[in-house]
Amino acid sequence: MFNAWAIPVFEHIHGKKIASMLADILFPNVTERTVRNWISGKIKNHQAAINKIDAAGTTKLRQHLLKKDYTPEDVERIIQNQPQNIGPLGSFVYFCSPLENHYPETLKLACKIDEISKELYEAKAKKDIDAFILKLLSVDYLTEEYLVNIDEMDESICETKERIINSKNWSDLDKPLKLILFNALMSLMALWNIEFCKSYFDQFEAVPIFIWFQPRINPTVKKGADGNFKKQRDLIHLPNRRLIDFMACLRFYKKNRKWPQEIPSVAELSIWTAEDKKNYVEERKIVCWREGRRLTYKEFSNFWNAMFFFCEEKQRPSPPFPLLFASTTWSKLFVQGSKEKPELSVYINFEKYFIYWWERHEKKAKNNGASFGDAAWLTLLN
Repeated sequence: MFNAWAIPVFEHIHGKKIASMLADILFPNVTERTVRNWISGKIKNHQAAINKIDAAGTTKLRQHLLKKDYTPEDVERIIQNQPQNIGPLGSFVYFCSPLENHYPETLKLACKIDEISKELYEAKAKKDIDAFILKLLSVDYLTEEYLVNIDEMDESICETKERIINSKNWSDLDKPLKLILFNALMSLMALWNIEFCKSYFDQFEAVPIFIWFQPRINPTVKKGADGNFKKQRDLIHLPNRRLIDFMACLRFYKKNRKWPQEIPSVAELSIWTAEDKKNYVEERKIVCWREGRRLTYKEFSNFWNAMFFFCEEKQRPSPPFPLLFASTTWSKLFVQGSKEKPELSVYINFEKYFIYWWERHEKKAKNNGASFGDAAWLTLLN
Protein backbone atom coordinates (compact mmCIF):
# COMPACT_ATOMS: atom_id res chain seq x y z
CA MET A 1 0.00 0.00 0.00
CA PHE A 2 1.59 3.30 1.09
CA ASN A 3 4.79 1.65 2.35
CA ALA A 4 5.43 -1.02 -0.29
CA TRP A 5 7.96 1.14 -2.14
CA ALA A 6 10.38 0.98 0.79
CA ILE A 7 11.09 -2.75 0.45
CA PRO A 8 12.75 -2.65 -3.01
CA VAL A 9 14.68 0.45 -1.92
CA PHE A 10 16.03 -1.33 1.12
CA GLU A 11 16.84 -4.45 -0.91
CA HIS A 12 18.68 -2.31 -3.44
CA ILE A 13 20.77 -0.62 -0.75
CA HIS A 14 21.73 -3.96 0.77
CA GLY A 15 22.15 -5.87 -2.48
CA LYS A 16 19.98 -8.66 -1.04
CA LYS A 17 16.34 -9.65 -0.88
CA ILE A 18 14.54 -9.19 2.43
CA ALA A 19 14.28 -12.99 2.86
CA SER A 20 18.04 -13.33 2.48
CA MET A 21 18.72 -10.53 4.99
CA LEU A 22 16.39 -12.07 7.58
CA ALA A 23 17.92 -15.51 7.02
CA ASP A 24 21.35 -14.02 7.70
CA ILE A 25 20.07 -12.68 11.03
CA LEU A 26 18.47 -16.01 11.96
CA PHE A 27 21.32 -18.26 10.76
CA PRO A 28 21.81 -21.15 11.50
CA ASN A 29 18.35 -21.74 12.99
CA VAL A 30 16.22 -20.69 10.00
CA THR A 31 16.83 -21.03 6.27
CA GLU A 32 16.11 -18.47 3.56
CA ARG A 33 13.47 -20.79 2.12
CA THR A 34 11.61 -20.80 5.45
CA VAL A 35 11.73 -17.01 5.59
CA ARG A 36 10.33 -16.79 2.04
CA ASN A 37 7.48 -19.08 3.13
CA TRP A 38 6.78 -16.79 6.11
CA ILE A 39 6.63 -13.77 3.81
CA SER A 40 4.44 -15.51 1.21
CA GLY A 41 2.05 -16.80 3.88
CA LYS A 42 2.69 -20.50 3.22
CA ILE A 43 3.71 -20.76 6.86
CA LYS A 44 0.91 -19.22 8.93
CA ASN A 45 2.58 -18.84 12.33
CA HIS A 46 3.57 -15.21 11.71
CA GLN A 47 3.88 -14.22 15.36
CA ALA A 48 6.33 -17.04 16.07
CA ALA A 49 8.36 -15.90 13.06
CA ILE A 50 8.34 -12.30 14.24
CA ASN A 51 9.43 -13.36 17.73
CA LYS A 52 12.35 -15.32 16.32
CA ILE A 53 13.45 -12.40 14.14
CA ASP A 54 13.18 -9.94 17.04
CA ALA A 55 15.17 -12.19 19.38
CA ALA A 56 17.89 -12.88 16.80
CA GLY A 57 18.11 -9.22 15.86
CA THR A 58 18.48 -8.21 19.50
CA THR A 59 21.26 -10.74 19.99
CA LYS A 60 23.11 -9.47 16.91
CA LEU A 61 22.73 -5.85 18.02
CA ARG A 62 24.00 -6.64 21.52
CA GLN A 63 27.08 -8.39 20.08
CA HIS A 64 27.73 -5.49 17.69
CA LEU A 65 27.50 -2.84 20.42
CA LEU A 66 29.75 -4.72 22.79
CA LYS A 67 32.38 -4.96 20.03
CA LYS A 68 32.09 -1.16 19.65
CA ASP A 69 33.10 -0.73 23.31
CA TYR A 70 29.67 0.30 24.60
CA THR A 71 29.26 -0.45 28.28
CA PRO A 72 26.81 -3.28 29.17
CA GLU A 73 24.54 -0.65 30.76
CA ASP A 74 24.49 1.47 27.56
CA VAL A 75 23.85 -1.63 25.47
CA GLU A 76 20.79 -2.61 27.50
CA ARG A 77 19.49 0.97 27.49
CA ILE A 78 19.76 1.15 23.68
CA ILE A 79 18.03 -2.22 23.29
CA GLN A 80 15.23 -1.22 25.66
CA ASN A 81 14.66 1.99 23.68
CA GLN A 82 14.25 0.17 20.37
CA PRO A 83 10.83 0.69 18.76
CA GLN A 84 8.69 -2.44 18.88
CA ASN A 85 6.63 -4.17 16.17
CA ILE A 86 7.39 -1.64 13.45
CA GLY A 87 6.79 -2.20 9.75
CA PRO A 88 8.96 -1.66 6.65
CA LEU A 89 9.07 2.14 6.72
CA GLY A 90 9.63 2.37 10.46
CA SER A 91 12.37 -0.26 10.23
CA PHE A 92 14.19 1.59 7.48
CA VAL A 93 14.07 4.96 9.23
CA TYR A 94 15.36 3.28 12.39
CA PHE A 95 18.07 1.45 10.45
CA CYS A 96 19.39 4.71 8.92
CA SER A 97 19.30 6.53 12.27
CA PRO A 98 22.09 7.04 14.82
CA LEU A 99 21.68 4.78 17.84
CA GLU A 100 21.02 7.74 20.12
CA ASN A 101 18.76 9.72 17.76
CA HIS A 102 16.02 7.96 15.82
CA TYR A 103 14.60 11.08 14.11
CA PRO A 104 11.49 10.80 16.33
CA GLU A 105 8.95 12.69 14.21
CA THR A 106 10.00 10.87 11.03
CA LEU A 107 9.88 7.51 12.80
CA LYS A 108 6.44 8.36 14.20
CA LEU A 109 5.09 9.23 10.73
CA ALA A 110 6.71 6.14 9.17
CA CYS A 111 5.07 3.91 11.79
CA LYS A 112 1.68 5.54 11.17
CA ILE A 113 2.02 4.89 7.44
CA ASP A 114 2.97 1.27 8.19
CA GLU A 115 -0.04 0.87 10.47
CA ILE A 116 -2.63 2.22 8.05
CA SER A 117 -1.04 0.26 5.19
CA LYS A 118 -1.42 -2.98 7.15
CA GLU A 119 -5.07 -2.24 7.98
CA LEU A 120 -5.87 -1.34 4.38
CA TYR A 121 -4.16 -4.50 3.10
CA GLU A 122 -6.33 -6.56 5.46
CA ALA A 123 -9.51 -4.83 4.29
CA LYS A 124 -8.59 -5.35 0.64
CA ALA A 125 -7.72 -9.01 1.26
CA LYS A 126 -11.30 -9.46 2.51
CA LYS A 127 -12.54 -7.70 -0.66
CA ASP A 128 -14.53 -5.32 1.53
CA ILE A 129 -14.36 -2.03 -0.35
CA ASP A 130 -16.73 -0.24 2.05
CA ALA A 131 -14.54 -1.11 5.06
CA PHE A 132 -11.51 -0.08 3.04
CA ILE A 133 -12.97 3.36 2.23
CA LEU A 134 -14.18 3.87 5.80
CA LYS A 135 -10.72 3.10 7.18
CA LEU A 136 -9.04 5.29 4.58
CA LEU A 137 -11.16 8.33 5.44
CA SER A 138 -10.98 7.86 9.21
CA VAL A 139 -7.19 7.96 9.60
CA ASP A 140 -6.38 10.90 11.85
CA TYR A 141 -2.95 11.73 10.39
CA LEU A 142 -4.21 11.47 6.79
CA THR A 143 -5.24 15.13 6.64
CA GLU A 144 -6.78 16.74 3.60
CA GLU A 145 -3.32 17.88 2.50
CA TYR A 146 -2.65 14.29 1.41
CA LEU A 147 -5.42 14.71 -1.17
CA VAL A 148 -3.81 17.77 -2.78
CA ASN A 149 -3.01 17.32 -6.46
CA ILE A 150 -0.55 20.06 -7.37
CA ASP A 151 -0.61 19.03 -11.04
CA GLU A 152 -4.40 19.45 -11.24
CA MET A 153 -5.25 22.28 -8.87
CA ASP A 154 -8.61 22.70 -10.56
CA GLU A 155 -9.69 19.46 -8.91
CA SER A 156 -10.48 20.34 -5.32
CA ILE A 157 -9.77 18.26 -2.24
CA CYS A 158 -13.52 17.88 -1.76
CA GLU A 159 -13.88 16.42 -5.25
CA THR A 160 -11.11 13.92 -4.58
CA LYS A 161 -12.70 12.90 -1.29
CA GLU A 162 -16.08 12.56 -3.01
CA ARG A 163 -14.49 10.32 -5.64
CA ILE A 164 -13.23 8.05 -2.87
CA ILE A 165 -16.61 7.93 -1.11
CA ASN A 166 -18.44 7.10 -4.35
CA SER A 167 -16.04 4.38 -5.47
CA LYS A 168 -17.89 1.19 -6.37
CA ASN A 169 -14.93 -0.96 -7.38
CA TRP A 170 -11.19 -1.07 -6.74
CA SER A 171 -10.28 0.55 -10.06
CA ASP A 172 -12.24 3.67 -9.04
CA LEU A 173 -9.75 4.08 -6.17
CA ASP A 174 -6.61 3.85 -8.31
CA LYS A 175 -6.11 7.57 -8.89
CA PRO A 176 -6.90 8.75 -5.33
CA LEU A 177 -4.69 6.03 -3.81
CA LYS A 178 -1.78 6.93 -6.07
CA LEU A 179 -2.22 10.57 -5.05
CA ILE A 180 -2.19 9.69 -1.33
CA LEU A 181 0.81 7.39 -1.83
CA PHE A 182 2.73 10.13 -3.61
CA ASN A 183 1.93 12.71 -0.94
CA ALA A 184 2.76 10.26 1.88
CA LEU A 185 6.12 9.55 0.24
CA MET A 186 6.97 13.23 -0.16
CA SER A 187 5.74 14.08 3.33
CA LEU A 188 7.92 11.40 4.92
CA MET A 189 11.04 12.27 2.92
CA ALA A 190 10.60 16.01 3.53
CA LEU A 191 10.18 15.50 7.28
CA TRP A 192 13.23 13.22 7.35
CA ASN A 193 15.19 15.87 5.45
CA ILE A 194 14.39 18.42 8.19
CA GLU A 195 15.17 16.18 11.17
CA PHE A 196 18.32 14.75 9.60
CA CYS A 197 19.74 18.15 8.63
CA LYS A 198 18.88 19.65 12.02
CA SER A 199 20.93 16.89 13.64
CA TYR A 200 23.72 16.26 11.13
CA PHE A 201 24.17 19.70 9.54
CA ASP A 202 23.17 21.79 12.56
CA GLN A 203 25.38 24.75 11.60
CA PHE A 204 23.68 25.22 8.19
CA GLU A 205 20.49 26.91 7.07
CA ALA A 206 17.33 24.80 6.76
CA VAL A 207 17.30 23.73 3.10
CA PRO A 208 15.49 20.87 1.29
CA ILE A 209 18.71 19.09 0.29
CA PHE A 210 17.12 15.68 -0.40
CA ILE A 211 15.64 17.12 -3.57
CA TRP A 212 19.15 17.89 -4.84
CA PHE A 213 19.47 14.18 -5.60
CA GLN A 214 16.51 13.93 -7.95
CA PRO A 215 17.35 13.07 -11.59
CA ARG A 216 17.92 16.23 -13.64
CA ILE A 217 18.60 17.36 -17.16
CA ASN A 218 22.26 18.25 -17.67
CA PRO A 219 22.20 22.08 -17.45
CA THR A 220 24.93 22.38 -20.13
CA VAL A 221 22.84 20.58 -22.78
CA LYS A 222 20.81 22.82 -25.08
CA LYS A 223 17.57 21.96 -26.83
CA GLY A 224 17.59 21.43 -30.57
CA ALA A 225 15.80 23.55 -33.15
CA ASP A 226 12.67 21.44 -32.65
CA GLY A 227 12.57 22.36 -28.97
CA ASN A 228 13.57 18.88 -27.78
CA PHE A 229 16.74 17.47 -26.30
CA LYS A 230 18.75 15.17 -28.52
CA LYS A 231 19.52 11.78 -27.07
CA GLN A 232 23.05 11.64 -25.71
CA ARG A 233 24.87 9.81 -22.94
CA ASP A 234 25.26 12.73 -20.55
CA LEU A 235 21.77 14.19 -21.00
CA ILE A 236 20.47 12.98 -17.61
CA HIS A 237 22.28 13.40 -14.29
CA LEU A 238 21.08 10.48 -12.16
CA PRO A 239 20.59 10.56 -8.36
CA ASN A 240 23.81 8.67 -7.57
CA ARG A 241 25.80 11.20 -9.54
CA ARG A 242 24.19 14.04 -7.64
CA LEU A 243 24.83 12.26 -4.33
CA ILE A 244 28.50 11.63 -5.08
CA ASP A 245 28.98 15.22 -6.25
CA PHE A 246 27.51 16.36 -2.92
CA MET A 247 29.79 14.02 -0.98
CA ALA A 248 32.79 15.47 -2.83
CA CYS A 249 31.72 19.02 -1.97
CA LEU A 250 31.25 18.08 1.69
CA ARG A 251 34.74 16.59 1.78
CA PHE A 252 36.17 19.74 0.22
CA TYR A 253 34.32 21.88 2.80
CA LYS A 254 35.54 19.77 5.71
CA LYS A 255 39.13 19.99 4.49
CA ASN A 256 39.20 23.67 3.45
CA ARG A 257 36.39 25.27 5.50
CA LYS A 258 34.81 26.68 2.37
CA TRP A 259 32.74 25.36 -0.54
CA PRO A 260 34.47 24.55 -3.85
CA GLN A 261 34.06 26.82 -6.86
CA GLU A 262 33.29 23.77 -8.99
CA ILE A 263 32.43 20.16 -8.25
CA PRO A 264 35.60 18.09 -7.68
CA SER A 265 36.36 15.61 -10.44
CA VAL A 266 36.06 11.85 -10.23
CA ALA A 267 39.85 11.63 -10.50
CA GLU A 268 40.18 13.83 -7.40
CA LEU A 269 37.75 11.66 -5.46
CA SER A 270 39.70 8.53 -6.29
CA ILE A 271 42.96 10.19 -5.21
CA TRP A 272 41.38 11.23 -1.92
CA THR A 273 40.30 7.65 -1.17
CA ALA A 274 43.86 6.43 -1.79
CA GLU A 275 44.78 7.80 1.63
CA ASP A 276 42.83 4.85 3.03
CA LYS A 277 44.61 1.86 1.48
CA LYS A 278 41.97 -0.56 2.79
CA ASN A 279 39.03 1.23 1.12
CA TYR A 280 40.66 2.84 -1.93
CA VAL A 281 38.11 3.26 -4.75
CA GLU A 282 39.25 3.20 -8.37
CA GLU A 283 38.14 6.00 -10.66
CA ARG A 284 36.25 3.59 -12.91
CA LYS A 285 34.11 2.33 -10.04
CA ILE A 286 33.11 5.88 -9.08
CA VAL A 287 32.15 6.53 -12.71
CA CYS A 288 29.93 3.42 -12.69
CA TRP A 289 28.18 4.52 -9.52
CA ARG A 290 27.56 7.96 -10.99
CA GLU A 291 26.11 6.36 -14.11
CA GLY A 292 23.51 4.51 -12.07
CA ARG A 293 25.14 1.28 -10.91
CA ARG A 294 23.98 0.03 -7.51
CA LEU A 295 25.68 1.78 -4.56
CA THR A 296 25.16 -0.42 -1.52
CA TYR A 297 25.06 0.54 2.13
CA LYS A 298 28.46 -1.06 2.72
CA GLU A 299 30.06 0.53 -0.36
CA PHE A 300 28.69 3.93 0.58
CA SER A 301 30.05 3.58 4.12
CA ASN A 302 33.52 2.52 2.95
CA PHE A 303 33.61 5.20 0.25
CA TRP A 304 32.64 7.90 2.74
CA ASN A 305 35.18 6.80 5.35
CA ALA A 306 37.93 6.66 2.72
CA MET A 307 37.16 10.20 1.53
CA PHE A 308 37.29 11.50 5.09
CA PHE A 309 40.28 9.40 6.11
CA PHE A 310 42.30 12.59 6.61
CA CYS A 311 40.23 13.27 9.76
CA GLU A 312 41.21 11.79 13.08
CA GLU A 313 39.00 8.76 13.61
CA LYS A 314 37.09 10.29 16.52
CA GLN A 315 36.59 13.52 14.53
CA ARG A 316 35.53 11.78 11.32
CA PRO A 317 31.87 12.46 10.43
CA SER A 318 29.74 9.32 10.34
CA PRO A 319 28.34 8.23 6.95
CA PRO A 320 25.08 10.14 6.32
CA PHE A 321 22.93 7.14 5.45
CA PRO A 322 19.65 9.09 5.01
CA LEU A 323 21.26 10.73 1.97
CA LEU A 324 21.85 7.30 0.42
CA PHE A 325 18.26 6.34 1.23
CA ALA A 326 16.96 9.52 -0.46
CA SER A 327 19.11 9.04 -3.56
CA THR A 328 18.15 5.37 -3.86
CA THR A 329 14.45 6.16 -3.35
CA TRP A 330 14.49 8.68 -6.19
CA SER A 331 16.39 6.18 -8.37
CA LYS A 332 14.04 3.25 -7.74
CA LEU A 333 10.83 5.24 -8.07
CA PHE A 334 11.62 7.82 -10.74
CA VAL A 335 14.24 6.22 -13.00
CA GLN A 336 13.53 3.28 -15.29
CA GLY A 337 16.04 1.48 -17.49
CA SER A 338 19.71 2.38 -17.53
CA LYS A 339 22.22 4.48 -19.44
CA GLU A 340 23.68 1.28 -20.85
CA LYS A 341 20.43 0.67 -22.73
CA PRO A 342 18.45 3.07 -24.95
CA GLU A 343 15.21 2.89 -22.96
CA LEU A 344 16.26 5.10 -20.02
CA SER A 345 13.35 7.20 -18.80
CA VAL A 346 13.05 9.49 -15.80
CA TYR A 347 10.35 11.46 -14.02
CA ILE A 348 11.66 14.89 -13.08
CA ASN A 349 8.51 16.76 -12.11
CA PHE A 350 8.12 15.91 -8.40
CA GLU A 351 10.17 18.73 -6.86
CA LYS A 352 7.10 20.91 -6.29
CA TYR A 353 5.47 18.16 -4.21
CA PHE A 354 8.59 17.77 -2.11
CA ILE A 355 8.87 21.53 -1.54
CA TYR A 356 5.16 21.69 -0.68
CA TRP A 357 5.66 19.20 2.14
CA TRP A 358 9.07 20.48 3.22
CA GLU A 359 7.68 23.97 3.76
CA ARG A 360 4.84 22.62 5.89
CA HIS A 361 7.08 20.46 8.05
CA GLU A 362 9.65 23.24 8.43
CA LYS A 363 6.97 25.69 9.59
CA LYS A 364 5.64 23.18 12.11
CA ALA A 365 9.16 22.41 13.38
CA LYS A 366 9.90 26.10 13.92
CA ASN A 367 6.55 26.64 15.62
CA ASN A 368 7.51 23.82 17.99
CA GLY A 369 10.77 25.55 18.87
CA ALA A 370 13.21 23.97 16.43
CA SER A 371 16.16 26.16 15.47
CA PHE A 372 18.58 25.87 12.59
CA GLY A 373 22.00 27.28 11.80
CA ASP A 374 22.82 30.20 9.53
CA ALA A 375 25.84 28.94 7.58
CA ALA A 376 25.28 29.10 3.82
CA TRP A 377 25.02 25.98 1.67
CA LEU A 378 26.79 25.49 -1.62
CA THR A 379 24.86 26.54 -4.72
CA LEU A 380 26.42 24.15 -7.23
CA LEU A 381 23.68 21.51 -6.88
CA ASN A 382 20.62 23.80 -6.69
